[in-house]
Amino acid sequence: MGHFTYFVILVLVIFSQDVAFAAPEGRDEMDALSCMTRPLQVVTLNAPVAGRVEQVAVGEGALVQMGKPIVFLERTLESLEEKKQRLILNNHEGIKAARLNEELEKRLLERSESLYVATHSISQEELQKRRLEYALAQSEVRRLEQQKRVEEVVHAIAVEEVALRVIKAPFKGVVVKLHKHIGESADAHAPLVELVDASQGEVICNLRQQVVEQLAVGQKITVVLRVGGKRVEVSGSVHFISPVVDPASGLVSVKLLFDNGKHPVRLGISGYLELHKIQDNY
Repeated sequence: MGHFTYFVILVLVIFSQDVAFAAPEGRDEMDALSCMTRPLQVVTLNAPVAGRVEQVAVGEGALVQMGKPIVFLERTLESLEEKKQRLILNNHEGIKAARLNEELEKRLLERSESLYVATHSISQEELQKRRLEYALAQSEVRRLEQQKRVEEVVHAIAVEEVALRVIKAPFKGVVVKLHKHIGESADAHAPLVELVDASQGEVICNLRQQVVEQLAVGQKITVVLRVGGKRVEVSGSVHFISPVVDPASGLVSVKLLFDNGKHPVRLGISGYLELHKIQDNY
């Protein structure tokens, strides 16, 4: 028994010499649905602190891996402070001596208690004094252990102060703009780098409710790209359908993803949807 299904062909229009491809002749205006493409991941990186740009590791157009540094702000004082705190943290001589003293006082106390019980050759006052010395030795070890934990925190803060001045890529992408160069000063939270991952494209469409009813999240579609006048087909899918309708236009926002790994298009171009009704026979 035959029944009707719908599939969506997304045609992305690339402007050539400032002239856009028009919707195919003979198509009803209702079948040409305007859309816009964009990279799925776009970010403007900044530093939470002010500083002077000391080094730019890569230039515009460079591909950087996730976690790789892009811009270094001047961090000489912060690096020296981190080094100082690291030296303090790694110095364990004080706590080693305190633990040896604690062990010594423990043995002296045990010996004194044995003598007091066996022969009463030492007074109770001397025994109490020995117990006090051992308690003070234990207290000193605990104090130094706590101080070492504080030193760990202080060192971690110093490390973070250095890290705040190193701008790293949060994902694999291409540097499309450097807002500051070596020697220039940057305010806190001022734009420093624009990074784009164009390996996956997103298509944003505002569609009529009748059209949206034909779509579902996860639905596979054919994305048709016009590159230099040529038709290129790639696989895509619907990944978001807005649960609300825009009250001003009566349209629903729909987003589709397609693989742009080989960068067949420069994302940011406008496009349109063509809806074709086809009949499946089983």
